[in-house]
Amino acid sequence: MRIVRDNPEKSGVPIVMVTAVNEKDVRWAALDAGANDFLNKPVDEMELIIRVRNMLSLRSYTLELRRLATIDALTSVYNRRYFLEQAEKEIARARRYKSPLSALMLDVDKFKQVNDTYGHSVGDAVLTKLAGVCLAELREIDFIGRLGGEEFAICLSDTSFKGASLFSERLRNSIENTTIQTDSGPINITVSIGLTEVIEGDHTFSCALNRADKALYNAKESGRNKVVCL
Repeated sequence: MRIVRDNPEKSGVPIVMVTAVNEKDVRWAALDAGANDFLNKPVDEMELIIRVRNMLSLRSYTLELRRLATIDALTSVYNRRYFLEQAEKEIARARRYKSPLSALMLDVDKFKQVNDTYGHSVGDAVLTKLAGVCLAELREIDFIGRLGGEEFAICLSDTSFKGASLFSERLRNSIENTTIQTDSGPINITVSIGLTEVIEGDHTFSCALNRADKALYNAKESGRNKVVCL
């Protein structure tokens, strides 16, 4: 049980301990090691089934609460809080292993016009599709978060400035060439992207993200639908 509890991927798995030993110190040791429940032999089959079912139900509820706390409800990418938490962990890992790390900020061009022209339901469909295109381009080690409105951030692990530049241009082009089917008909959008690589002076990931945000602003001001690097 301790081995299971020490495994991050299995730490929340419900455990029922079944034993013929009926001593308090054994019960205490089992519960201290991580058991959720404790049954003595001989076990009533129906009682075991009910206890397991109840624990699995509670586990499903806990996982759903965790999902709601970490995932943006509309786009199914990380929400702002969880993205920043994971990004800070990633920059600590990058420093430890001396590996490159890059940050992107991207924003839908003229998104207000989409909402004003087609309505917010179409705007939501656009953001959902955009998130899907981004997820399709990312590797397993990368992650994306919705920071708010039509603004997203991407963390590219083990990626230098050059690699991130190639990725950003590929992503921009992929979004531009994606036709989004909505209730109001097909829509095409473009995005502006700000890119930076984490440098030695970045004490937190937010430092790099602020720099990427400035690059994004420059991309917007200089014509949109482009990648600007800082």
